[in-house]
This record gives sequence, structure tokens and C-alpha cells, in this order.
Amino acid sequence: GYALAAIVRAAGGVPIDLGIAPDDRDAIRMLFESAASRADLVVTSAGVSVGAHDHSRAIVDELGAVDFWRIVARPGSQLAFGNVRGVPWLGLPGNPVSAIITGELFVRPAVLRMQGARAVHRAPMSASLGAPVARASESTQLLRARLRLEHGRWRATLTGAQSSGRLASIAEADALLVIPPGTGELAAGAAVAALPLVAGAPMLERLTTTLDAGQ
Repeated sequence: GYALAAIVRAAGGVPIDLGIAPDDRDAIRMLFESAASRADLVVTSAGVSVGAHDHSRAIVDELGAVDFWRIVARPGSQLAFGNVRGVPWLGLPGNPVSAIITGELFVRPAVLRMQGARAVHRAPMSASLGAPVARASESTQLLRARLRLEHGRWRATLTGAQSSGRLASIAEADALLVIPPGTGELAAGAAVAALPLVAGAPMLERLTTTLDAGQ
């Protein structure tokens, strides 16, 4: 989709959009063959779960290999990796928010690394919670948030409901808060790790505005 193409483009890659695949196994296989013949990295969204129309993993197994499926993180647990005819493949979840987050955390670094970059991951920042957060889970939680500089410290505020089907939660975010598995309720002011989602605006624009206002 447009968001994944933007992630690839921002990382220096050239996205090739092969469109939306129909729920037809043969048609999906043909798209995989076409993608592997034209691209250095194949990225798909949806089709990696266990539904009746989720054919991607079985097709990749036939054309190459699936090296792993599923990660212990939410959203984004339905992630697969392998190769199609020797071309690396990343199978992202079909849910839009999950696809965007895994695109940022896995596709972006892969595109950068394939171009020879060494530093491919955004450096985490320390931020304090602006309100209590209760996210008990056995998985790492990736919460969408906005950051604001207050008294020399970043303060994180969640972008509303964190449903993986709510696009506004990621559209309004400039950071992901990484909550380790087994974490109980976190009080307001608790320190959390924040992964910035943007290299420039809007977070740095607000930083500049804050600094200018203080002069």
C-alpha cells in the first residue's frame, strides 16, 4: 500500500507496486514469481496467517523457504521471513497498523542494510509517561505515542485507543513506546523506551519551537 511504499522510498529504495492480489492461489503464486524476478526484496502484506485464503507461506515454501513465522510483539506478531527464488521475502501482517509498524521495524532496516548502511535502526530515546498505562501481556507491546519536550525531558502521550485496526493511532504518532513482556501497570511519569518514527517532523519541529520559545 501507499504507507509501505513511502517507507521503502524514504529508506532509499524504489517500490514496485504489483497491486492487490485476488484470493486465488495460482494468481498469488504468479505475483510472487513476478516480484522475485523484478525486485531485490519482496514485501507482502496479509496472507501469512492460517485462514482459508492465507496462501503466502505455503507458496513461499514451494518457491524458496520460510525461515520463521511470528514474533513475540503486538501489534505485528504475524510476521514471516524467508526467500522466493533466493530473493529475501518479508511477509507482513494484513492489519494496516501492524503492517506499518513491521514495515518501519523490519522493511526499513532491510532496505537500508541492502544499500550498505550500518546504522539501520533508529536509536531509542528515554521518555516519561504522561498518564498511567496498563498493558499486561506476554508479548512486547508497541504503543503509538506522541512526544513533547517538557522541562528538558521527553513526555509521551498515547494517541488514543491502541487498537491495531485504528489507523489514527499510527497516523498521529511520532514514536513507538516499547513495553517489555510481563510489565504491569506503569504509573504516570514512569520511564519508557521510545523509538522515534520520523527523522524530522513533527517531533523535531516541536523541539525547535520549544527551544525558540525559551529564548
